[in-house]
Amino acid sequence: MDTREQPPTSPPALPGNDGKSHRPGKGASKWKTVWEKVGPGIVMASAHVGTSHLVQSTRAGADFGLQLLPFIIMANLVKYPVFEFTTRYAAATHTSIIRGYRIHSVWMVSVYFGIVLLVSVP
Repeated sequence: MDTREQPPTSPPALPGNDGKSHRPGKGASKWKTVWEKVGPGIVMASAHVGTSHLVQSTRAGADFGLQLLPFIIMANLVKYPVFEFTTRYAAATHTSIIRGYRIHSVWMVSVYFGIVLLVSVP
């Protein structure tokens, strides 16, 4: 029997990690690769786009023209960091944003629900 030390074996492969490249190659579709990269972004964007973006902003543009342009720019400057960092916070801490508000400041949950009620009640 051989008593020499054997070299360590490679760790078991992770599920879905078969060592193949995800680059389009022989038999792989370029569009499939593009869809794999763009698809999650489309899902995320569609989760953030609602009636206010599609209907109300069009109506406001028809009613007020370019008078609301400074407010639209301001809203987007505030909105992007909020969406970006709340998503990162939730992913990093594995908690919801509401729970994060509750952990950091109890009154923020009340402010949040107050804003939701103010906006949702006609």
